[in-house]
Amino acid sequence: MFTALNERLDRLLKELIENNEYLNTLAPIQKVRTLYNSCLNTTRIEDRGLQPLTDLLSDLGEWPVLNPHWTSQGKNWIDTLVKLRLFNNQPLFKTWVHADEREPLKNILQIDQAELGLPTKNFFKQKSKTDAYLKFMKDVANLLQASRERADEHLGEVLRFEKRLSGFLAEEASRRDLKKMYKKMTLKELSRNTTNIDWMRFFTKVFQSVNINITQETEVVVYNLKYLIDLDSLIAEEKANTDAEPLFETTIQNYVVWLMVKNRLKNMGKKYSSARLPFREVMFGTTQEQARWRDCVTVTNNFLGFATSRLFVDRYFDESSKKVALEMIGKVRDSFNEILKELDWMDDEARKTAKEKADAIRDSIGYPEFIQNNTALNNYYKSVTVNESNYFENYLEFLKFTTRRDLSRLDKPVDKTIWHTPPTTVNAFYNPMFNMITFPAAILQPPFYNENFPKYINYGGIATVIGHEITHGFDDRGRLFDKDGKMRTWWSDEVVKKFEKRASCIINQYGNYLVEEVNKTINGVQTQGENIADNGGLKQAFRAYKKLVREGLREQVLPGIDLNPDQLFFLNFAQVWCGSERKEYSMQTLTNGKHSPGRFRVIGTLQNSGDFAKAFKCANGSPMNPENKCSLW
Repeated sequence: MFTALNERLDRLLKELIENNEYLNTLAPIQKVRTLYNSCLNTTRIEDRGLQPLTDLLSDLGEWPVLNPHWTSQGKNWIDTLVKLRLFNNQPLFKTWVHADEREPLKNILQIDQAELGLPTKNFFKQKSKTDAYLKFMKDVANLLQASRERADEHLGEVLRFEKRLSGFLAEEASRRDLKKMYKKMTLKELSRNTTNIDWMRFFTKVFQSVNINITQETEVVVYNLKYLIDLDSLIAEEKANTDAEPLFETTIQNYVVWLMVKNRLKNMGKKYSSARLPFREVMFGTTQEQARWRDCVTVTNNFLGFATSRLFVDRYFDESSKKVALEMIGKVRDSFNEILKELDWMDDEARKTAKEKADAIRDSIGYPEFIQNNTALNNYYKSVTVNESNYFENYLEFLKFTTRRDLSRLDKPVDKTIWHTPPTTVNAFYNPMFNMITFPAAILQPPFYNENFPKYINYGGIATVIGHEITHGFDDRGRLFDKDGKMRTWWSDEVVKKFEKRASCIINQYGNYLVEEVNKTINGVQTQGENIADNGGLKQAFRAYKKLVREGLREQVLPGIDLNPDQLFFLNFAQVWCGSERKEYSMQTLTNGKHSPGRFRVIGTLQNSGDFAKAFKCANGSPMNPENKCSLW
């Protein structure tokens, strides 16, 4: 269903972007059209051939596999990482600026393990995947005129290096323990732990781009310090091997530049972009590229999302839905607070502070106000320049724009009104450090919500999403943050133990679901946050709906369907998760994803719902009304 909703959104955005009546409006809207047209101009893209990538590689210090005369003399691999970071490409480790989880009003530098060239670390243990990956690397190098012998030698070393790197990554399930992952220190302290990575050189040069001074005393939050220590040891080991061919400096340059090349193929002509297809078929099961216009809409919305949102909101967003959503949030929050009173595993102090947190949840609905202010929208994108003839450079421009906005937040107060995702997003969010729930304009659409839908449809749709996001404030991660968004201990040890016991019920329940198509079970630990939120959200939304019924709500049932309003509530909840997946995609999401597959989000949640069993008269002990149910919120 989400795929269908996103496809519908793409069609609406295409219509808006291509509509000539908007051509002579605001500068950001003109930039939307320019970027979109540059992406669609495949004739120009083909005519330019390799030149844009060649220019980029020259700026990065070249890709050694292409040049038999390449030398590391006079070069420093840290400087290549700096240049890549300014294009928002982050091999070896990720860095960004965000609110400090222990001081949520302060923006701080943060560092984490890298994302690699394969979707999951487990793929590096599967020969079919690594063979496809190495072939992909070699095919691309050969397309760019590398000799086959040099490609075999150099890229084989790249794969060997990345395999070792993959072994250092923490599993997704273990990364859910934020308190364990979080380590705050100065750059001086980090440098003492990792002596082979010149952090001062890296960060000083990166932040020069936004005129921010970095010192040894600059604080950083490190997630998975062990990864950085292991990376440091690997670098030391590789450097010490002076008999290697090629040497470490060549291999690391080959590796980090390869990841940039891999990401840029989609911005080039068909010969280069289609080189990804055999690799993508093995990884994701995709056998063809999607329509060009859809790619171009996606790129435009990703990079100019607040400008495209202005078009979308002006044309399609019903302002009255803001008021209705606010009313629903209030009613679902009231349900949450009622349920709090009934929980036998919370003591009075925990219940009191949990209610304070629920009451303090802020909401952001539809869109940020600034997109309706012409001056503010102009200012947001004023530093961006686009050219209808140069799609490749336009893409790079937006990568740099994104990077500048991120880096420039360092040492500034946290802006809790900021939207991190444009309103043209079919999703909803909870931010624990802002204690805020966000519902973009694009999700306030059917089947989640429509002003003319009966309440039992809207409550089975958007109200369950509201409850889901509220419950995220109290899942295994959200519960670590207080009402002000500060990560601290605010429950007693006894309450924590009781929470964990009930959470383990959900972990075990979902962990026993087998996805038969790939013969793999769900990771109950990794998906527990979303599963807890699904269960809580459904319970709260149904309670809120039934309260309306008790207060006198009477609505007609849908014609032609022999189901009552309660049953239709659950039907709308379930239909949102209808869909199918390729086996390859299922395997990847089961390994890395935080969400259970759609059908188990339905089955698992409804098996725990006594309200569902009553509505459909499920016999006690039947598959959808088991005697032992899991319940937290």
